[in-house]
Amino acid sequence: MQALVVTAKGKLELKEVEKPVISDGEILVQVEYVALNPTDWKHRDSVSPAGVILGCDFCGTIVESKSSRPKGQRVAGWVHGGKFPDQGSFAQYIRVAGDRVFTATDLKPESAATFGIGYFTAAMALFNDQKLPYPPAAQEGWFFVGGGSSSVGLFVTQLARIVGYKVIATASPHSFDIVKAHGANRVVDYHDPKSALDEIKKVTDDGIVAGLECIGDLDGVQLAVDSFGPKGGPLTQIIPPPKEVRPRPEVPLDHRILLYTAQGYEFEFIPGQPKMPAKPEDLKWFTDFCERSPEFIEKHDIKGNPVDLRQGLENINQGLDEMKAGKVSGKKLVYKIA
Repeated sequence: MQALVVTAKGKLELKEVEKPVISDGEILVQVEYVALNPTDWKHRDSVSPAGVILGCDFCGTIVESKSSRPKGQRVAGWVHGGKFPDQGSFAQYIRVAGDRVFTATDLKPESAATFGIGYFTAAMALFNDQKLPYPPAAQEGWFFVGGGSSSVGLFVTQLARIVGYKVIATASPHSFDIVKAHGANRVVDYHDPKSALDEIKKVTDDGIVAGLECIGDLDGVQLAVDSFGPKGGPLTQIIPPPKEVRPRPEVPLDHRILLYTAQGYEFEFIPGQPKMPAKPEDLKWFTDFCERSPEFIEKHDIKGNPVDLRQGLENINQGLDEMKAGKVSGKKLVYKIA
């Protein structure tokens, strides 16, 4: 099969490689669509060793199964791309555990491909890290989203509204409409942090009680911390906060998640740094949420990211370069593979 393989730091090559062989509990998926994430170009440039297949998000059809899932079923999900020589979504076929995907027969396949890293990170923040109950239980107050036009931001805005929060998000003005269309009650321009903070405090009546910061830069994290009301609350981060952030005791900076831990195994994330330990509790949550997802998505009319549809494995590297250069906002680059 053909796959995009890391050949050196910052370099990808379309190669002919062996089709993956599945084990008990796994499925082999013929990949039809893949979606790009910032983690893909970061792995390409600084994390992945040579010889591994890149890519996380995918949608496709099961062609072999050693799990309870039947052949011919359309599924979607994500894998730890850029880590293994026989598992990455930027390929014609992918092997994955049958309980770590969700049935995607009721979604357009190009949209289903966007329900990967972004969707599951947003859900992990709310339902695993912040321990929120699933609907119909309802929350009160305001939820802060830093980076509202990002893939994670667009998903968490919808999920926060579903569980009862009012949502205020930061974004560039050109993305205001798309963030509002995904459920934000208010969107604020982050470029002037002082003006943004004043607006947030006024709109929410100093009532922010929880949040997710998606970008990780100093101004953005500081704005998130300062935006909380006097009682504080959980602020989940998907990127380690800069050391220069001025903390508040009522807004602890220890709510850090990394979606890859949901796969349930120990792994080295950054070369040379201590390994991330296996977290069985994250895997348990992940498999449960995969099972919930088809009904959850349909019942709550969760929208996938807006799609910029393109063609071919051979063109993905260009898309990664566009993302790295900051040329992609408010949309998801999706590539048709088959």
